[in-house]
Amino acid sequence: MLPSGATAISAFLIAAFCILACSSPSVAQHTSASPKARIAPVEDDYFGTRVADPYRWMEAPGNAELQGWLKGQARYTNEVLGRIPARGELKARIHELNQSSSDVYAIVQADKRYFYFRADPGRSVPRIMVRDGIAAPERLIFDPETLPQESGHAEAGWFLPSRDGRYLAVGVYFGGAEEAGHLRVIDVDHASLLDDDLPRIWGGDEGSAGWLPDNRTFAYMQFPPLAPGQPQKERIFRSRALLHTLGRNLKGEGDIPVFGFGVDPAIDIPKEYMNYISVPPDSDYAIAVNWTVDVDLAGVFVAPLAQLATGRVHWIRVARADDQIQANANLAVHGRDLYVVSRKDAAREIPLPFVGAIRAVSTHPGSSGALLRMRSRTHSNVVLRVDPDAGGSADTGWQAPANVDFTGIDEREVTVVGHDGTRIPLSVLVRKDVQLDGNHPTLIDSYGAYGIFGTAKPYFDPLLLAWLERGGVFAVAHPRGGGEFGEDWHRGGMQQTKLNTVFDTIACAQYLVDHRYTSAGKLALQGASAGGLVVGGAIAWRPDLFAAAIDHAGLSDALRAETELTGPVNIPEFGTTHTVEGFHALYAMSPYQHLRDGVAYPAVLLETGVNDPRVEAWQMAKMTARLQAASTSGRPVLLRVDFDTGHFAGTTEQTEQLLADEWSFLLWQFGDPKFQPVP
Repeated sequence: MLPSGATAISAFLIAAFCILACSSPSVAQHTSASPKARIAPVEDDYFGTRVADPYRWMEAPGNAELQGWLKGQARYTNEVLGRIPARGELKARIHELNQSSSDVYAIVQADKRYFYFRADPGRSVPRIMVRDGIAAPERLIFDPETLPQESGHAEAGWFLPSRDGRYLAVGVYFGGAEEAGHLRVIDVDHASLLDDDLPRIWGGDEGSAGWLPDNRTFAYMQFPPLAPGQPQKERIFRSRALLHTLGRNLKGEGDIPVFGFGVDPAIDIPKEYMNYISVPPDSDYAIAVNWTVDVDLAGVFVAPLAQLATGRVHWIRVARADDQIQANANLAVHGRDLYVVSRKDAAREIPLPFVGAIRAVSTHPGSSGALLRMRSRTHSNVVLRVDPDAGGSADTGWQAPANVDFTGIDEREVTVVGHDGTRIPLSVLVRKDVQLDGNHPTLIDSYGAYGIFGTAKPYFDPLLLAWLERGGVFAVAHPRGGGEFGEDWHRGGMQQTKLNTVFDTIACAQYLVDHRYTSAGKLALQGASAGGLVVGGAIAWRPDLFAAAIDHAGLSDALRAETELTGPVNIPEFGTTHTVEGFHALYAMSPYQHLRDGVAYPAVLLETGVNDPRVEAWQMAKMTARLQAASTSGRPVLLRVDFDTGHFAGTTEQTEQLLADEWSFLLWQFGDPKFQPVP
């Protein structure tokens, strides 16, 4: 049972931290010389509870002082990590393993053509390929590296082919700034870009477009330019879906809005919603969607396709948020029937025939069967073609097996008893010959949010071999808040129950110590994005349990999260400070507010990309500053800043560099002689 108010929680935490601080050993491995952050306390009154914030100044947009502090932190972190002797050797091994396999994903069929992303060894970012038939050779049609790199490296986040497969709409963005993407169009026959260049689209992997039957017109989502006086955080507000015809309005000026904010007075759409249109193949209807970062769609509308072509559309709402319909990829039309995937009342686990997952299914009305992308933790990814006439499946051969040997790696699925008796799944990867003597470097990953699997989805990562072959253990916790066991599991770790996600993860970490996989001196926790609540919360509640932690683009100051660019659309998952219940939930889950001076915290490597639109850089900046000021353990608190990425790692080189830095940092803290920094 959670304490009912923030005051009770604070009193409990202070008492707990006093005990932990007194009992935790002081490890004076490193004396911080990183730039100190200016303290300028701001105090807020939330329904009678006063909460102090010493680093509110970091949130100001265009903050030159913050930029200077971030650059100083980046220089210092790079200098410290650069003094680790075996870091170069580890990076070389990571690079070698990264050359072992390719990855084929996001397969879409249009007419007889198959389009997909391919990530290949030696390539900085995935490229888009096409095959003119299931057995036809592949050819390259778009390489983001060929675009001008004026504002950082280029990536393609999504694509959609016209019905005849002649054109391909592609969302591209630069330097990790997904919210400032451009929609480009490829002539598939000639593998060349058209002059059409539509700005201010979402270039990340949730972007979308919908082609009309004429194969020259499509609907796309665009954010309007900011009006004078509008705050920067509203640059992804008031989105609309517009119609664009190839060769006209090359920059989008004059394109007709057909759905979204303010388009139809009869449809009230909040300014925070993203709005886009999809057109299913061989359908006489268009589907319009309101979307937030939540796993469910906020609204689903349909209209005859003939109306959409004219630009005068009468949309009919067919679903709302409480119908719990999942994302657009799970919407399909057959005749006059709309098929959806809903999580409503779906609280049972569905068993799978093997340890692994069907990552994606690709079908098309014009052909029988389906393409399946399958993966697991210890077997290479494979693309299968299911043939209903033959009654079986076969490897397409589109993706060669990885040139790495995982036969010596054991995958163990165990359950852990949580703080309230709930049984929590835990996946463990370890070398088969490892003896459980409590002495192995161990990294546990956790996420648990939005009712999605997150890190829980089985995936094949050959780079993990660089950790496992050293005798390391890699574990994935499956706490409440995720989607492992349906919607009940999700609701067990959101808003007022969010601390269950933290406590479940702590229980999984304790299991690894109790069963002698490792000890507290060689145990680390990592999380990203919403997983920042888990990492920060776990080290706040149990600083004695971990030697180190990695916090990548982590949500940390939950009380201020709704002021971020994507903050308002996160309210359904975490809550809002505008209600008493929402405030207490956010205060309880917020690691930043529960760090206490004089506590011996673990070593922490915090990471941010300055162009991150999902969790803005000030979140990691504030958490870093607070940890550096509060901790008395003598262990390092480092902020790693990348000025050419956003929420994700970016290019292949950036990914390899990041992983080498992370694991070198952990092995340093675990006491590995090869990874102790030279003076």
